Amino acid sequence: MILVVAFDCFRENPVSILAVFQQGNSVSNNPLEQNDPAVFDRGANTGFTHFKHATGFSMSGLNMAYRNEVAFGPELGLLVIGIPLATWLGSSPLEWAALIGAGLIVLIVERLNADG
Repeated sequence: MILVVAFDCFRENPVSILAVFQQGNSVSNNPLEQNDPAVFDRGANTGFTHFKHATGFSMSGLNMAYRNEVAFGPELGLLVIGIPLATWLGSSPLEWAALIGAGLIVLIVERLNADG
């Protein structure tokens, strides 16, 4: 799983994954890499800082999926339309969660099915 994620992150600027792990936090042209040492320092990466960096990395991954995966855009659009529909059509919060969860599962499976 780590190799799949690492390969997905370095698709536009391929480098040796072993070299990246050996160099640690090297300067790169890859926009997904952060040059902030606090990102990889476990002691300094706690609390809100960790949440901020994790959110940034997740948004970068979603942005990359939206740009590179053909089916991800329409599925994301259907989910955005489907969330208000789920709250309108569902009669209980359990039904809302089931309808929205089905859309999220579609996006998750699309990412797992990526050819990268």
